Amino acid sequence: MDISQSDDLYECGVERERETVHQSSRTVRDPLQVFHWIASLDVAQLEDETPPPSFYFDLLETNDVELDCSVYSGKLLVTLGSQTDVSQPEVSQEYADNALAVEPTDLKISIPEDATACPCHAASDDEVSITIFVESETEPEPRGNSEHQPSRFSFFGMLLKAVVALSVVNALYVLWTIGFEAFKNRVWQSSSVNMPPPRTTSIRETRASLPESIWRSVEAKLASLRARLN
Repeated sequence: MDISQSDDLYECGVERERETVHQSSRTVRDPLQVFHWIASLDVAQLEDETPPPSFYFDLLETNDVELDCSVYSGKLLVTLGSQTDVSQPEVSQEYADNALAVEPTDLKISIPEDATACPCHAASDDEVSITIFVESETEPEPRGNSEHQPSRFSFFGMLLKAVVALSVVNALYVLWTIGFEAFKNRVWQSSSVNMPPPRTTSIRETRASLPESIWRSVEAKLASLRARLN
């Protein structure tokens, strides 16, 4: 089959699919209807190139082919040793240790809460719910880390201690200030009682300054002039 013929078949199939989609807006969910629809398409089928079973039996009789069966990750792999070189994958040591560490009790069946029943279009109209199996591996608890883990409230504890210390220091400072002021007032009062009264000098004894003497002389002259005018 040429590439051009395969392209033509693909375009033909796409056109038929578009026509069927336009004809019926309702999607087909029944597998039997899908198979009937595929069979109704006049599309050239590919030739089956699978060799007959006698081919393998003949090779087995002549010991040219060896069937190799191996179980890995829950799947059965059957390979032909002479025709296909399929080597078993190496399992890492960490994966092997984890597989050995998992116990049957660690396997849990978890069904999601929002899982809805999946309708099955079989002969009966019963609804079949799908169960999901999840493998959970329990991690070993660290031995030394739990003892040295810092508390989540260590920062808040330190902050609280700092606030209490500052409040205590402030209270001590206020008390010391009050006591010092009271002591200073007592000393001042005692010293003021023992002090002699200040000497009061008369106006005559005090010497007037130069501006005051000039102002007094001016006032005296003005008073004499007023007396003469009167």
